Amino acid sequence: LDLGSSNPKEDGGQKEVLPGDELILLACQLLLEDGSSTASLIASAALLEAALHHSPFNPHCMIAAIGVYDRLSAGQRSLEFWERMGVKQVQYDSCSYLIFPTLIRSGLYREAVQLAGNVMGLHWSSAKDIQDFSIKCCETGVLSRCREMITWQRQRMTTSLALLSAKGVVMDLASLGL
Repeated sequence: LDLGSSNPKEDGGQKEVLPGDELILLACQLLLEDGSSTASLIASAALLEAALHHSPFNPHCMIAAIGVYDRLSAGQRSLEFWERMGVKQVQYDSCSYLIFPTLIRSGLYREAVQLAGNVMGLHWSSAKDIQDFSIKCCETGVLSRCREMITWQRQRMTTSLALLSAKGVVMDLASLGL
């Protein structure tokens, strides 16, 4: 099965998605429908590894691999895919749910606390940045922009479930003395 080319020089740069990637994802879903036997999980992992060999920057395959390896109790491999995804800044808030449970189930407590710290750090720095930005907006008279940023902070950031989850992880794991 030719999944496409992974040679960056051939197409002028890296590609995130190749033609066969969707077929691999569909095949994995089909394999996992049968009740997730160990054989199906291993076959799905093998398919995803092959797809990521040919298409190393495909986030859909990486997310699927995180889930499959979690179900195989291979938390370290899930963490490797998480790190390969290169999640940064505001993405911590929207993507941390993919790996938090895996880290805890796999006993990767230090990594879970570190990720929780990244999520909480994002929220702390966001609040500080919004404060600084609001002051500048008020000074320049752009009050509508100031209001937008404050509303975003209050309605989106302070009600974040990822922030709540991160705080819970830190509280749960604090007794381990990490």
